[in-house]
Amino acid sequence: MRNPVAAIANHYTCPDCLNDGHLTQLDTGVWVLTVLHDPTCPFLAQRKQAQNGARS
Repeated sequence: MRNPVAAIANHYTCPDCLNDGHLTQLDTGVWVLTVLHDPTCPFLAQRKQAQNGARS
């Protein structure tokens, strides 16, 4: 049987860059999708700026 979580993760793409995704199973039914954006990704830059603003 195909893993539905993996099927979703394999089809996730960032609309702003050529991201990489890594799916890790932590426990039964517990998965983490790590998305690695390109350094020039506008979405990533926006997230970093928002995180830095939240720390101020």
